[in-house]
Amino acid sequence: MYRSTNTRFVDNQRLQEIVNYLLTNEHEDRDFTFVVEGREVTCHRLIVKHQSDALRKKFTEWESKKIDRITLPNVSHKVFLRLMQYLYTALFNYRGLNDSDIIELLHIAHEFDLVELCDELCSSMASRGFLNIWNVATLYKISNTYHFQKLHDECVDFMDKHANEVLMHSSLTELSSELLITLFNRDTFYVKEIEVFKALKAWLDKNGASLDNGDLRRDLLATIRLNLIPKNEFENVVKPTNLYTADEYENAVNEKTYVERVNPTIH
Repeated sequence: MYRSTNTRFVDNQRLQEIVNYLLTNEHEDRDFTFVVEGREVTCHRLIVKHQSDALRKKFTEWESKKIDRITLPNVSHKVFLRLMQYLYTALFNYRGLNDSDIIELLHIAHEFDLVELCDELCSSMASRGFLNIWNVATLYKISNTYHFQKLHDECVDFMDKHANEVLMHSSLTELSSELLITLFNRDTFYVKEIEVFKALKAWLDKNGASLDNGDLRRDLLATIRLNLIPKNEFENVVKPTNLYTADEYENAVNEKTYVERVNPTIH
């Protein structure tokens, strides 16, 4: 179970009890309803609407169409209720949320342009105990899509230090070609080059057919530091794939085209 180390976002029990009462009991002044996983969460429009520009825009549009009830897909009732508690109190309680919940919350917090909450979640994700082999590729994608720089830096640092495990995990094939290129081009992505090649081959086997950009394919192939691959491994593993010619390999070896990868744990 996840815990935040940020003492500013703490659980104020009394305030949470009041908010729970406001959200889960009938009140005549609650005037807008979100339907999440088939369950109603009725709130006070005035409170929720003014939490961000994105929410103001959404509510203004709904009001112009006289909509007072909206269904939200792709979010769980548990996570959405926790979000509503935050909107009412500006306090966030991590208790009872697992890794998937936190990631789900980050998506909807970004959708609603809740900048401070996004910053808190990214800061907490970047702290010890959250990143792991199973979620780092997903968070790497999220950080790139939403421009969460601190989270992005923590993800690539983690992947540098756990390169072998990252390469073997199936989630790597879910990365975009651009993200894969960025990762493999890092000098500090420290792993045997033949393992990088095997991972690239697995990515191409799954995604290569959808590559309609010849430049991207060339950029992907250029991430492999051919001169770091021993000749026997090139002959037995790389050459049979027809991704590189013997001449390309010999040129890379003779010209020492690529520098060695650097162990990021050694300073």
